[in-house]
Amino acid sequence: MGKLIGKTYAAPAPAAVAPAAAVQPSAVFACPHCGKEYKTEKGLADHIAKEHADAPVPGEE
Repeated sequence: MGKLIGKTYAAPAPAAVAPAAAVQPSAVFACPHCGKEYKTEKGLADHIAKEHADAPVPGEE
C-alpha cells in the first residue's frame, strides 16, 4: 500500500503478461509474382490487381 498526502492507496496489480506460447505469429501472404509480403490477404489481392493485372497467374495455363 502506498501513502499520498495522508491517504492510503492499494498497490496496483501487476500487468498480466501473456505466455509466449499464447502469442500467435501473424500470417504472411506472399505475392507469387514478386515475393512481396503482406499482412492481410486483401492487401495481397489489392497489390496483385494493381501491380500484376496483366501477368498470368503462376501455376495456371
